[in-house]
Amino acid sequence: GEVIPQVLYVDKTKRGKDVKKFIFPKKCPCGNETIKEFNDTTNKIDAVRRCPDIGYDCKYIAKEKLKHLVSKDAFNIEGLGKKVIENFLNKNNPEYGNWGDAILYFDPFRDNLGSQRIGNFLN
Repeated sequence: GEVIPQVLYVDKTKRGKDVKKFIFPKKCPCGNETIKEFNDTTNKIDAVRRCPDIGYDCKYIAKEKLKHLVSKDAFNIEGLGKKVIENFLNKNNPEYGNWGDAILYFDPFRDNLGSQRIGNFLN
């Protein structure tokens, strides 16, 4: 039950005169054109641009999804945190066809995460 505050208005008089308008990127770092999605709840187009992740090939989205999966808010896998995921996905893994495959076939034994970490992972 967290309370999420609602922004009612922006007081632009508090901004400095040299502040530049933020422009959302038109391309994801993976190369896909970003899109604004239609939100069924609000019946409006979202203000945020997102990668459409065509074919589940966006390694940036895959990395963040895997980080969430092992986080305390999801499976809560102790010993398998953000740094381990970063190290695993930043390695050159040529046997994977795409980043989705890397996540599906993640194997802590084969990928040599270290005996201490594997013990934490299994318990």
